[in-house]
Amino acid sequence: MRVTLRVALVLWVLCGLLPGSAIRAQDCPPPEEALTQGDALLNAGSFSQAVEVFSCALNADPSAPAYLKRGNALRRLERYEDAIADYTRAIELDRSFAFAFNNRGWSYYKLGDWQRALSDYNRALEIDPTLGYAYNNRALVYEALGLSALAAADYNAALSDANVPSEWVRTNLQSLGLNPGEALDVTRLSVPLTGEESLLISEYITRADTALNQGNYPVAIDHYTLILDRDPAYTDAYLSRGYAYAQMGSHEAAFEDFNRVVELDPTSADGFYNRGVVSEWLGNPESALADYTRTIELRPDSADAYFNRAALEDQAGNYEASVADYTQVIALTPDDADAYNGRASSNYALGEMDSSLQDLNRAIELNNQDARYFKNRALVLQMLGEYTDALDDIVSALSIDPNYASAYNTRGNIYEAVGEHGFAIEALSRAIELEPDNAQYYANRGLSYAGLDEQDKAIADYNQALELDPTYADALANRGYAYYYTGEYDLALADLQKALDLNPNDSSTYHSLGLLYAALDDPQQAVDAYTHALELDPQWSTAYNDRGFVYAGLDEQDNALADYNQALAIDPNFVDALNNRGYAYYYSGEYELALADYNRALELDPQNAALFYNRALVYDAQEAPQQAIEDFSRALELNPANIDVYLSRAYSYLALEDTASANADFYAWVTAQDATVTDLKLTGGSQGVSMTAGSVYHVTIDAQAGDTLTAAADAVEADTVDPLLVLLDADGAVVAADDDSGGDFNALLEGIDLPAAGTYTLIVAYAGGGSEGDLTLSVTVEQPEATG
Repeated sequence: MRVTLRVALVLWVLCGLLPGSAIRAQDCPPPEEALTQGDALLNAGSFSQAVEVFSCALNADPSAPAYLKRGNALRRLERYEDAIADYTRAIELDRSFAFAFNNRGWSYYKLGDWQRALSDYNRALEIDPTLGYAYNNRALVYEALGLSALAAADYNAALSDANVPSEWVRTNLQSLGLNPGEALDVTRLSVPLTGEESLLISEYITRADTALNQGNYPVAIDHYTLILDRDPAYTDAYLSRGYAYAQMGSHEAAFEDFNRVVELDPTSADGFYNRGVVSEWLGNPESALADYTRTIELRPDSADAYFNRAALEDQAGNYEASVADYTQVIALTPDDADAYNGRASSNYALGEMDSSLQDLNRAIELNNQDARYFKNRALVLQMLGEYTDALDDIVSALSIDPNYASAYNTRGNIYEAVGEHGFAIEALSRAIELEPDNAQYYANRGLSYAGLDEQDKAIADYNQALELDPTYADALANRGYAYYYTGEYDLALADLQKALDLNPNDSSTYHSLGLLYAALDDPQQAVDAYTHALELDPQWSTAYNDRGFVYAGLDEQDNALADYNQALAIDPNFVDALNNRGYAYYYSGEYELALADYNRALELDPQNAALFYNRALVYDAQEAPQQAIEDFSRALELNPANIDVYLSRAYSYLALEDTASANADFYAWVTAQDATVTDLKLTGGSQGVSMTAGSVYHVTIDAQAGDTLTAAADAVEADTVDPLLVLLDADGAVVAADDDSGGDFNALLEGIDLPAAGTYTLIVAYAGGGSEGDLTLSVTVEQPEATG
């Protein structure tokens, strides 16, 4: 009896109207009124109409009582399978609904499924030991099975419930030849036996074993009980009865029988093994592990005990021990495909991908009809970067089991790994359709929505995952990152901190926290968070790079360079780290080192606009303006949104004394701001101007050909605003421009000869050194001196 506890039950759920219902949704009365009407129809014998009205109620409010009522109507129509579906849904919604178990048991009874009927009656009576209907109904099953004494006991128990019509029960007792309160002697359970006690027991053993082998567990239990009444130390009877109890789902009773076996015989390997299995079912893995270990000590060739212990070790994260046990299973049973699959799972957790792949290949050779093996091999191939082969394995898994939700989940994760977010969402949505209560599938789809920058949908999926599992640390961490990404920093901080409370050893959550603190302008907290991430994962190049960036912002250049160096020692092709280290070298004046980093980065990523821009800054610092201009221009081609290029390239043009190109870039910078324009009239040739980000001023100037213009824009306070002046002629062409000729970042256009008569426009704007502050603007226009 091998049990791995890896089987998931799928419940098919009815919701809303049943096929064939005639009432339209808009004609349905309110739910409470519909239930009342349905009860009246049910009592009047109008069962089909009752089904329709109860369906109305369910469409508006799918409650457990409504499912029970519709199930009752369906049962009265002898639609037992449909009734069972409704009772099952009621039970899913309310696990303590004794009447739902009782009524489902009756439906199973009518279909001749004695075992399920008994199981449901047993559960109903566990919930409500006074439920007379369940006693009466269970007695009917016992009677059908020939267990007259048990039936008599249940009929008498039913009489104690005043809700059960006593005439029913009296009639049933009379069919057994009994009066109320009268018990049936146990010797009348079957054909009377004669002879010595040993012969009697022998006959019962034969009958019990026969019933057990035929799967008639209630009869087997009854006969083993008779045997144990006569011989309370008969260990084999406890073993067999325990097995029968286990098959009927009575795990506590099974445990007690197996426990009695090992008490009577501490050397019973079967007793320890079976107690271990039932302990797993009862949620006691530590006890099960101890029992499997004892089984192996008593029976070293027990492959099943090794297998089950291996599965428990894997679940507990003891992967080396699990691998050792699965290896022992394979040594004992070399063709055990499940053992290869199990060992592959443990090796996967240990990061031993080649060993895992080898085991899964062998499992598939032994059994190519198990969808789990193909799905698991797809996981390994994904980790090895073999995405096409991984997807092929998912196709194989789904051809075997088209409703394999976990395979769709894995397909989604593979697509996400290669950046195919849309395909990932499609696969994960199918997984959710098949298993709508699986929190992991929602969390994974949330990641894919985040990859498409659909943060609202991502957050909605994380919310659903957390509704299903409030302790899902990864979902909290991912939602926290999504909140960080959308600027909802308070929500992000709350989620990330809660995620760390649940899982304090998650390096990625600390990394997200570092990003958040950096955004909150709290660099020391950011450094601490990145440091925690690196303590947990010392080989994480991204965390070194990001911490280095924060150190650079703190002007701790030595620490920044050390982190960038470490990131590149781990990943020599890390473009972002090369870019950041190159900027650190540039900042410290080590231009050749900076240039080397940017050259290497551009070899790796030749379409990266930021790299061209930063290398241009290095060329500019090396007084190589032509090379700088080429890189600035390439950066602008790749990223037209980076308008800083215009200012930087303008300075390089000035270095080449290409004033016209420089002026054009200054004007391009101004127009790219998409700023608000305010017309300004000068009073007495000068004016105070208050500059703000996103605003510029226009001053119109009427002049004659040959006039000379001088304009100055001076910041009232240093290091506030960086004024920029651009002069346009009447046709909008740039005549002159200046940023810093006035000293201290002030702008000065001095002695500009105006080429033609007309209205000129002087634009007062700001450059990259600052956009907020007061300045003084002065403008003079002088006519040329007359000549004789």
